[in-house]
Amino acid sequence: MGLLSSKSLRQVAIGAGSRLLSRMDEARQSGEQGLEELKIARKEVDEEVANIKKTYDSALTVGSSVGGGTFANFLFGTNDIEYISALGQMAPDNRNDAISELKKNFELLPEEEKTKFEDYTKVSQQKFSSDINASKIKNGLEIKNNMGKNTTNFLSKLMFEPPKDVRERQEAVVSGFTPPEMEAPTPVVGAYEAIRPSTSAITIDQGDILSYLKNTIETLGFNQKEIRTGFENDYNTLITGTPEDKAKVVQKYYYPVYQTKMPVYPTQKVTGQQDEEEESYLDILEDINPNYSG
Repeated sequence: MGLLSSKSLRQVAIGAGSRLLSRMDEARQSGEQGLEELKIARKEVDEEVANIKKTYDSALTVGSSVGGGTFANFLFGTNDIEYISALGQMAPDNRNDAISELKKNFELLPEEEKTKFEDYTKVSQQKFSSDINASKIKNGLEIKNNMGKNTTNFLSKLMFEPPKDVRERQEAVVSGFTPPEMEAPTPVVGAYEAIRPSTSAITIDQGDILSYLKNTIETLGFNQKEIRTGFENDYNTLITGTPEDKAKVVQKYYYPVYQTKMPVYPTQKVTGQQDEEEESYLDILEDINPNYSG
């Protein structure tokens, strides 16, 4: 087999060089596209984290409004952030009743159990950091390395990695995201003692709301598809939604669920008047099946 001529070698070199330049150009274009995607992801994360922070700020306000301390630690150790946040959005009487029942459960605990719950401000910070990381991953705020972390081959990096200036701009977008800081309000002195006993023995938790939604979905017929879809969306949000969206669902259905747990008393009938008997019967049915708000 004869040796290649000088001309042939030059042609091979030119061809290889052209392919290398073409691949480098593709890597730059890919890097520029990735940069634009990171900018979009950064904007989405900024907006989502800002909304998540509102939920945590609301929950921390509830923690301070009950006096902080071991009771607030208990609240954050036994309930979702979304539920605690929703407590802060309730009408004063409903909020007092809900917190009063939680206080009753807390006071039933042995003294050594009451002190085992972690500081609620630290719990909030840990969960907040976890939600931020989840948002970054979901929205794609991370630099993708097509070559793998351990690749050291210079030619491979040259061909497949974006140019240095593009990588630096990508890193600036990702590292430029600064999580907002949370600061718990100062606990209100005497707030725990000021919680009034509940006028009702009814308690509502997230499981009650999920059951309410599930039963409603199963009750609605196929001819009520649009209404049914609304309840299904709220059910799914309460399972997999963002903290902010979960809090909205809890607040939306708290009072309707509360109404379904209220005892129903027979309406007094007027003897001999059938129309009034029928009205009483309808009143009972209306109490059993409260109107739903989609």
